[in-house]
Amino acid sequence: MAVDTNRQRGNRRPGFGLGSMVATSVALVLSGVGPCNHSHHDTGPAKITAEQTDSGPPSQFKTCHGMSTHATLFRKLKPPRVIASTKIWSHCWVGGFTGTAAVLIGDADGDMLADLPAGESWGVNGLAESGAGGGPSDRLIAWQVNVEDRSVLRLARTLSIVNSPAPRNRVLDILSQAVATGKKLIAVAAEIAALTE
Repeated sequence: MAVDTNRQRGNRRPGFGLGSMVATSVALVLSGVGPCNHSHHDTGPAKITAEQTDSGPPSQFKTCHGMSTHATLFRKLKPPRVIASTKIWSHCWVGGFTGTAAVLIGDADGDMLADLPAGESWGVNGLAESGAGGGPSDRLIAWQVNVEDRSVLRLARTLSIVNSPAPRNRVLDILSQAVATGKKLIAVAAEIAALTE
């Protein structure tokens, strides 16, 4: 008569004894598979992307001014960071402006966890000034900023972008450039008169 050894041992199946269960558990822990309730494990997306374009009313920009920013939060890079590009333009005949951008990191509900400003501002001139050699009327700027507070990464699920005019004393910029390039006073006066901010 054949004896079913599995039945005699309490219906255990071959290969699933105590020694096999320990080996399986160790393999799961070593491979990173299996239950774990440690808060340091991150199950969110590797990257989160957003894009925002602002030009004319109802935004803060004049009808002929605008900015467009595309940004991606790379959570798995060392260090984690936002890599972005911003296009800024003035299609006004006379008068440029200065602008900046910031990326806001949010949780799944859209609540803000952190804000990452570009850390600089960029200026463009009007079409007339640009045509007269006074600098570009549109620019594309690549920029990035590291996520210093890594605790927000675990909850990060959304990005928002803020494009904003960033008024600053452009007269000093014009004067510095004039000194560096040896511009004539009449050209400098025309540039200063054309400022709209």
